[in-house]
Amino acid sequence: MNIFKFVYVLALAGCVGSVPPANVDGAVDAATDGKAAPDGAADQAAAAASDLAGVDLAGLVDCYGVAVCDPTMDFCLRYFDGSQGAPGKLSSGPACFTPSDTCTNQGQPMDCNCILNDARLSMGCANCLDHGDGTFDCFAM
Repeated sequence: MNIFKFVYVLALAGCVGSVPPANVDGAVDAATDGKAAPDGAADQAAAAASDLAGVDLAGLVDCYGVAVCDPTMDFCLRYFDGSQGAPGKLSSGPACFTPSDTCTNQGQPMDCNCILNDARLSMGCANCLDHGDGTFDCFAM
């Protein structure tokens, strides 16, 4: 796969730039910034995710098949409306989320504590679950 196709695939998968988490009431869909998805966007995302299967992603995190995150710079996060016991509706993500202040500056490793200590990432994240594979879930309750 040439570099231009790889960059195109990453752009379709949502890896170019960071995505803001849901607002306080969880109403914003981070994948579309609250806007309606363009026609065929879901098909493009599915095609991009399947195209990533043959790419060498050593050191990167497969973010639930929709993005590829760099675990040294951003988190693969999903935000849920409910709690760990009853997750409720997916309110934002999955996507790569970059802290507003680096974890190193916060004196934290890239873990749930860094997410909960970050002013932007902690919005709508009363409880964080680290899956141990570079993916995280945040719960509003």
